Amino acid sequence: MIGELVESLAGAGAISQDQVSGIVGAIMKREELGSTGIGRGVAVPHTKHASVERLVGTVGVSAVGVDFNSLDGDKVHLFFLLVSPPDRPGDHLRALENISRQLRDDTFCRFLKQAHAPADIQHLLDGADNNQFVR
Repeated sequence: MIGELVESLAGAGAISQDQVSGIVGAIMKREELGSTGIGRGVAVPHTKHASVERLVGTVGVSAVGVDFNSLDGDKVHLFFLLVSPPDRPGDHLRALENISRQLRDDTFCRFLKQAHAPADIQHLLDGADNNQFVR
């Protein structure tokens, strides 16, 4: 799944194709420290990588779920992948905090798990950015 998510960043032009393997490797190395499968069907794989000039990320939804060594042992359905430059730790932390805050909202997670198309996911993320899900 990590490879697919990083490939999607390349496909969207957020990173170059020659950065893919290095970023996948860095994320997998981070996963060795402890799973970013935080529970409730969610994982937030992330890394800092010198090949990116700004924070980039993508979202993946798996209808069947992926075994990801999650903290609660459940399969992961929602992936929020982040890659940031090493010299921007504040941006990295803020992004992780924002994701974490949104993921506490059961309605947001339920809608996201039911999303079938990239446009549906984008609509939900836009709504989250506009605080439509935060109580």
